[in-house]
Amino acid sequence: MANIPGVPPGHPEPLGPKQPHELNIASLCQMGQDTVQELVQKVSEVFQNFKLMQLPNGTQPSMRNTQNVSKKIADSLVQIESHFKRLKHVYRECQKKLPDDVDPCVLIPHTNQNMDSGESLADELPRSQKEIFLEQKKSELETILNTRNEQLKNLLEQMRNLVWEVNSVLSTLDSL
Repeated sequence: MANIPGVPPGHPEPLGPKQPHELNIASLCQMGQDTVQELVQKVSEVFQNFKLMQLPNGTQPSMRNTQNVSKKIADSLVQIESHFKRLKHVYRECQKKLPDDVDPCVLIPHTNQNMDSGESLADELPRSQKEIFLEQKKSELETILNTRNEQLKNLLEQMRNLVWEVNSVLSTLDSL
């Protein structure tokens, strides 16, 4: 976080450079998406550091390594906290700009009432000839695969019986 005049330390930075015009909901959502991606990256980084961290065993290099990794984790946690503050700020700005009579779930393209009832979006779309052909082809290939698996199973059973018979003949020959 940079020290910006007019913003107390520890508070989230203003969104982007100061511009004379206001940001619209789409640009705020893009900032939110970027912030979420940065959050995920930082959290992954923290877990990677935890994974690489070794318990100190009393030697100087081990203790130094542990301290370095601990510092990296602490820095990442501070950055994660600032990202959450920025994300909260973006959310509040979006809520201010969103009309009161609009449900936010309607603005998300993949969310609708049919998803809640368990139906998928694919059920609503008409099926093309290509999809129908591919499903038939898949069904045919599954049938062929099942037939071949059954044949292999029978062949393995025959091989097992043959090996058993050969072993029994060999054991009778050895006993003579």
